[in-house]
Amino acid sequence: MKILISKDKTRYEDLLEVTTDYVYTAWVEEGRVVSTEHHPGCIGVTGYTPEEFTNDPNLWSRMIHVDDQEMVIQHANQLLSGERLAPIEHRIIHKNGSMRWVMNTPVVCKDELGRVLFYEGIIADITKRKQAEQVVVTLSDAVKHTADNILITDQDGVIIYANPSFERETGYSKEEVQGKLPSILKSGQHSRAFYEKLWDTILSGQVFHGTLINKKKNGELYHVEKSISPIKDSQGKITYFVSTGRNITEKIRSEEKIKASLKEKEVLLKEIHHRVKNNLAIISGFLGLQADRIKENSILDLFKQAQDRIYSMSLIHEKLYQSKSLAKLEANDFIRTLAEHLVSSYVLEGQNIKLRTEVESVWFSIDEAIPCGLIINELITNALKHAFSSKPTGEICVCLENLGSQCRLSIADNGKGIEEDLDLEDTETLGLMLVNGLTGQLKGTLELDRSSGTRFRITFPLSTPS
Repeated sequence: MKILISKDKTRYEDLLEVTTDYVYTAWVEEGRVVSTEHHPGCIGVTGYTPEEFTNDPNLWSRMIHVDDQEMVIQHANQLLSGERLAPIEHRIIHKNGSMRWVMNTPVVCKDELGRVLFYEGIIADITKRKQAEQVVVTLSDAVKHTADNILITDQDGVIIYANPSFERETGYSKEEVQGKLPSILKSGQHSRAFYEKLWDTILSGQVFHGTLINKKKNGELYHVEKSISPIKDSQGKITYFVSTGRNITEKIRSEEKIKASLKEKEVLLKEIHHRVKNNLAIISGFLGLQADRIKENSILDLFKQAQDRIYSMSLIHEKLYQSKSLAKLEANDFIRTLAEHLVSSYVLEGQNIKLRTEVESVWFSIDEAIPCGLIINELITNALKHAFSSKPTGEICVCLENLGSQCRLSIADNGKGIEEDLDLEDTETLGLMLVNGLTGQLKGTLELDRSSGTRFRITFPLSTPS
């Protein structure tokens, strides 16, 4: 029996610890409270036992939050005067030091002469409700003061709320749009299929993201970056839609201005490349006219070399003019065209010099393309003039390897080979001096392989890795 009583007592104490309501009585004599009785449920709400309240009549008043004391004292005085009052909500400090919100619902009891004998009531812990209310207030303030426009509709799309930002942006007041459909903002700029896709997305429970062109009340069009989220109840049924939007009209206009400006600059750069190419062609033409007057082969050869160097630079400007990108040049077409031009220009009658090109996909900037073009010009010209002087047939191979952040340009021939005593670092040959200088300009390294004919390798970093 004692065990059962002990278990009941433990269960009763556990229940008191978690209860959120309890009854109290305040006994009154000569217009003041002389003692109080607190139901055991006070433990769960305040942390104090009924005995602690009995032993300390002022305990309750000391528990009241300092900011609420004046209001609670005034309320108590009105009760002592016999007034019938509505419930009061205020804060207390729990025994563990935490703050709690309580609601006091009092009832006054008087004698036959109208004198107050006591008042009693129910103290309810409303902390969770107050916290929830604060969250709602915070969210409401956020919705009201956010720069984004917000619409809330029911499951059929009927507007039930519009925030101040929406009113400022569209010119419609919330009273004007409540009960209507968001279609009042339609601009006619989107197809029926666009809106069908939008509805299919949100009705399937997914969030819609997109850019819309809407129409304000005054008829002005504006761009809005929109997100529409379905809100579901505990059963998973869609009950509301929340639409948030940000006006990006100025952003769109700025982007259009930038695009227009870039287009103008693109046209200007194309024209510059075109004129540079034409001017180089004129210079090459002048050199050709001058060469017609020259009889000495050695001087004619110098003019020919100058014309080929000019052509290699002119070809780059021509390819850039034709390219979709004015900043980069695709190496494959440029290298093949230059190599084929040089071979066709220098191969003598009776010779059969084949050209093989193995060019991987690499994009050059103009600062890389011009030195590369001049290097190819010098090395292929040198091979055609010297490698096959004693044989009618041969092959020249031009290779370009993409190494990621670097590339390797190789120009090889299977001719008689270059002199063994040639020092690349100390040469008086103008062509090889140019190759050395241009390799340095590319921040690259130059290697010479004499194992089978002649092979030059130039490895250099790419400004934009392919």
